Amino acid sequence: MRKAARPRRGERLRLFHTPGLDAFRLTLTGQLLLGRIFSVCNLIAYAVDIAVAAGVDRAGQRR
Repeated sequence: MRKAARPRRGERLRLFHTPGLDAFRLTLTGQLLLGRIFSVCNLIAYAVDIAVAAGVDRAGQRR
């Protein structure tokens, strides 16, 4: 379950702003690593992805 918590931490990081962190987010590297905005849609997408991965994992264990 630790992996499921990581995306939420990443989304919460987007709520934290400092001038240096905001400047880094404007770079391509910062956008790829940290993202620029907080989005509830991303949290929903993470939850769906985790559920799909768990289903695939369970299906693989049954075989």
